[in-house]
Amino acid sequence: MGFAKFFFLLGLLSPIRKNRVFFLSSRRNDMTGNFSFLYEKMKQEPVADMKWVLESREIAAMPLSSMAKIGYYAATSRVILVDDYTPAISRLKLRRNTKLIQLWHACGAFKTFGFSRTGKQGGPKQNSLDHRDYDYAIVSSSEIRQFYAEGFGIAMEKVAATGVPRTDVFFDEAYKTNIVEKLRQQYPVIKGKKVILFAPTFRGYGKQSADYPRSQFDPIEFMGQIPEEYVLIIKHHPFVTMEYEIGEQWKDRILDLSGESEINDLLFITDLLITDYSSVVFEAALLNIPMLMYAFDLRQYIAGRDFYYDYEFFVPGKIVESFPELVEAVCKEDFEEEKLAQFRTRFFDDLDGKSTERVVKLIYGLIQS
Repeated sequence: MGFAKFFFLLGLLSPIRKNRVFFLSSRRNDMTGNFSFLYEKMKQEPVADMKWVLESREIAAMPLSSMAKIGYYAATSRVILVDDYTPAISRLKLRRNTKLIQLWHACGAFKTFGFSRTGKQGGPKQNSLDHRDYDYAIVSSSEIRQFYAEGFGIAMEKVAATGVPRTDVFFDEAYKTNIVEKLRQQYPVIKGKKVILFAPTFRGYGKQSADYPRSQFDPIEFMGQIPEEYVLIIKHHPFVTMEYEIGEQWKDRILDLSGESEINDLLFITDLLITDYSSVVFEAALLNIPMLMYAFDLRQYIAGRDFYYDYEFFVPGKIVESFPELVEAVCKEDFEEEKLAQFRTRFFDDLDGKSTERVVKLIYGLIQS
């Protein structure tokens, strides 16, 4: 961090580049997610001088070149975009005319985060400065602005219900057609099959402690009880590094695609989503995908993490709390799909595919002010 701060102080000797927009992620190594949509949109109009550092490693493990860029661009940019809690930027005292926008990686409001977890294990202390320096935070609906303001410790007026840029893809029929064809060619085993996507969130309190209890889901045991018409795609959270030994016998029915950086594309070929407390439920709702909520540790999770809403009454699918219940629900196609419509309209104000446009308008407004 000291090296980044050195170049930050050096950068303070130069004026702010009024049109510079700096993309900084400590979550991803590639220009994907919200960043990708904003980058491609702004590239069409040569207004912004775009710079980026995309590093999923802890700052102490980054190459010196990345640290130098972080420091210098943080000092000389008009707008800085982040997509998660980013210690590399929160430790710097940004210039008054530099605006920091939190794009956050999740839609909706599900698990409590940030200052909503003060007093719980892994939560910040009340006097922590983390998150509080955001000038804007982007959310998917007006109803959840209050939760993001609380979680980030910022004023309500700093939370903008523009919609989430990366959800625009769900309204693009041409993209959907192309990605479905691409995935069918890349993974021929899914052709003519129903696809179950198993995409749970991690257990633990961050990247270092993230895990998923292997004993709770054995993909081979699961598929051994599921009709032949289904194939299973496994997509663990990026923080979870576990791998399954699938074996030749099951390679035509089970795919572990946890190494793929984005889950959105997989949703286009998904017929059933199995998850738990993951925010992927919001994206799946946009595509009307039936869901099963495999919440085997619900009471424990509520005690340690908790939710902004009563989990049992707001989730968009049937809740199952044991492996046998999960198998039975799949076999009987008992998904409680009637919950989807109300869930979708509650957490998305604008179902128009124009969230990227609204966020770019916000950014350009800051550049030109």
